[in-house]
Amino acid sequence: MFGWFRRRRPSFQEIDEELQYHVEMLAREGAPARRLGNRTAIQETTLDAWGNARLDQIGRDIRFAARMFAREPGFYAPAALILALGIASAVSFFSLVDGVLLRPLPYRDPQRLVTLTAYDPKPPFASNGSVSYNDYRTFRARASSLADVAVTFRTGWSRVTLEDETGPMTIQGAFVSPELFPMMGRSPMLGRTFTEDENRRGERVAVISEALWKQRFGSSPDAVGQDLRFAHEQWRVIGVMPGDFEAPFLNTQLWAPVLSHPEWNNAEDGPPQDQPRWDLLARLRPGVSIAAAQAEVDSIENALKRATPDLHPGAVRVVPLREHFTGAVRKPLLILFCAVGCLLLIACANVANLLLARATKRERELSIRTALGAGRAALLRQLLIEAALFAGAAGALGMALAGILTPLLVRFAPAGTPLLDGVSIDSRVLLFAVAVSMAIGVSLGVVTAWRASRAEAADFLKAAGRTATEARQHGRLKNALVVAEFALATILLTGAGLLIHSFVAVESVNPGFAVDKVLTINVGLPDGTPAPELRRFYGEVEARLASLPGVVAVGGISNVFFLDESRVHALRQVEGHAPEPLSAWKPLVWAQVSGDYFQAMGIPLIHGRFFNALDTPDSAPVAIINETLARRYWGTENPVGKRLKGFDPRGRHDDWLTVVGVVRDTHSGGLERAPFSQIYEVQAQRGEHLNNLVVRTSGNAAVLAASVRQTIRSVNRNSFVTSIKTMEQLLQAQESGRRFQTWLVGVFSGLALLLAAIGVFAVMHYSVSARTSEIGIRIALGADARRITEMVLARGARLAIAGILAGALVARWAGEAIAGLLYQVRPGDPWSFAGAALVLFVVALWACWLPSRRAARIDPVIALRQE
Repeated sequence: MFGWFRRRRPSFQEIDEELQYHVEMLAREGAPARRLGNRTAIQETTLDAWGNARLDQIGRDIRFAARMFAREPGFYAPAALILALGIASAVSFFSLVDGVLLRPLPYRDPQRLVTLTAYDPKPPFASNGSVSYNDYRTFRARASSLADVAVTFRTGWSRVTLEDETGPMTIQGAFVSPELFPMMGRSPMLGRTFTEDENRRGERVAVISEALWKQRFGSSPDAVGQDLRFAHEQWRVIGVMPGDFEAPFLNTQLWAPVLSHPEWNNAEDGPPQDQPRWDLLARLRPGVSIAAAQAEVDSIENALKRATPDLHPGAVRVVPLREHFTGAVRKPLLILFCAVGCLLLIACANVANLLLARATKRERELSIRTALGAGRAALLRQLLIEAALFAGAAGALGMALAGILTPLLVRFAPAGTPLLDGVSIDSRVLLFAVAVSMAIGVSLGVVTAWRASRAEAADFLKAAGRTATEARQHGRLKNALVVAEFALATILLTGAGLLIHSFVAVESVNPGFAVDKVLTINVGLPDGTPAPELRRFYGEVEARLASLPGVVAVGGISNVFFLDESRVHALRQVEGHAPEPLSAWKPLVWAQVSGDYFQAMGIPLIHGRFFNALDTPDSAPVAIINETLARRYWGTENPVGKRLKGFDPRGRHDDWLTVVGVVRDTHSGGLERAPFSQIYEVQAQRGEHLNNLVVRTSGNAAVLAASVRQTIRSVNRNSFVTSIKTMEQLLQAQESGRRFQTWLVGVFSGLALLLAAIGVFAVMHYSVSARTSEIGIRIALGADARRITEMVLARGARLAIAGILAGALVARWAGEAIAGLLYQVRPGDPWSFAGAALVLFVVALWACWLPSRRAARIDPVIALRQE
């Protein structure tokens, strides 16, 4: 195919022949022969002349290609736009994948940074994913595979609420051990970090983020030495970390010594060293693999289990830091990137088909150039240069479009997507775009030059002189490209169908509560607020909110949703029942409520009563349970009046709770999860933070947001409201990831469908053009318009069916790959496959209809005259 490349460097015989030519030319001009030097110099001079001639030829080819593009913008501009859309999609999504999954974290040797995460499927006490401070000491002392280990209070325990004249603001903090900063290999941009002595003394010093420095101190260098107030104490700012430093949690804005945490000296739940409230970060020693570190950690953890089995029921896993940050989004992003790749391949196949169809029209030009002495190498070089220039122009346009698409992807990415700040069009993305454009240019050049490399001059003349039949090999290649387009489009449309089906199924779930006309408010008081003051605050806030015009009911709850809940539990004791075996444990959550929470949420009462004013700190403890918990322990028996005890720490006072009511199940774990077993306690008897208020209105709930915020602040100026959202907004936020995936795959599928239609239309259009004389003869011999139409439609239908069948086979496997993203839909869902096939087949017939009409209207006299 590319044998002509071997002739690019001439032999010495050819050099001598060309040398003789130059000698004769120079002699005619009177140049002395001695100026040519010896034979080696002559050869080098001739090689230089040959190279310059080749450069001149390439320059002429480039100018010729540019003139050709300018003469026919109606063909090349749409084709370049098609390819640019594919390149823009690939480049913009690569920037997202690169920023989130590929780009090195901004720390020293980030590939050696890991987290030690506890996984406990059935904990009797602890939260999933936590260890104790004593475990930290043990791993630091015994794990030789770890160069260093840092400890921090867990995410929730590290959140702080800043209190100053600008108003309360809740931020993500981190109470960490001082070795975190040198372990990450980062220094503060201003000031310093805290020392081991400061940590041991529990001094209230803090390092803040660049964002908090700008927001609270206006980027003033005098921020160091000033105070921040949180947890009812003053904390002295001693340093500022750069904006890209986010360890140990994403979006961390404040770091303080771990032993300065207000809970460190709170022994109500036992010694803090034994409490599972900690996360560990570590750095592997050079040359140590994850597997080796995991083996050593397992050995240490097994020893701890033997010593204290109740405190170590699970396992500790060594997880790379990037995977710890991005594990939840890795698979969805890679699946979407594969979908973008399919779209790019469809665009390439489409453009290749258009260029092949265009090459059919250029056969006369090629045959004339061949007859006039142009060699095969010259023709192939010209076609390759044209394809490269075309792909380069499309790549430049694609990059411009990617500059628009990338910010849109970041903007509409699901809330909570990590490392989005690192998504941008930088040198890595530009290199990817150049590589893609070059690969496409070479591929298109190879495809368009393939026919020229296989044909002789006589073939060109024969093809140029007759158009009765299209070159068989040429037609087969174009048909194969169309089949490939339909196969790839089938994969995308089937995947889109599965995701859309899943999205509709999720949207159809009855959450168990009323969604419209409900406003949710995330509210609280600073940590350490006494329980009596909490009760007074929430009681007064609910009373004032209930008096606002348009408010129907007001209530509070500790958590409306438990989206991150993955624990399984059992009640410590149920009156009249034996303890539940471990094998029967299931998710179980507790919540505190106040006011008319159930009425505000529209949760129906099935048995018993709601909480009322008689449920006070001095009355017998009571609880309301949901249907799932009632069935779990009492079956069909009415549980009202039954008693139960919770698990630690809820049951630390060893109180019996009397069930006074049973309410309808709600999807408090999210719409895609089955209802949990749930117990509701009354806040008046517990006195803890509620976190969320719920307001039911008679009209549009959103219009009350400003009044609600003002009312809460009027009760206590130290209160903070972190968000006010309607229930619809909360549910939409839960499904933002699924909506993002479905929307993107839907857009890609729509583009794929359009490109497949263009592809089959182009093939049929140029096929009709190439077979004009044949169709004219058929009509002259008696074929009617219907038969001609059916012939063209049948050919297009065969191509579409072949592509659909091939794509369906791959789509069945692809469905298994995205099974984790589906909800109540099987990967082999027949409706999704049938819908995709039907849509593609209808589009193929529609794309063939216009060429078939043109074929049916061919005048046989004109067609034969052209022949």
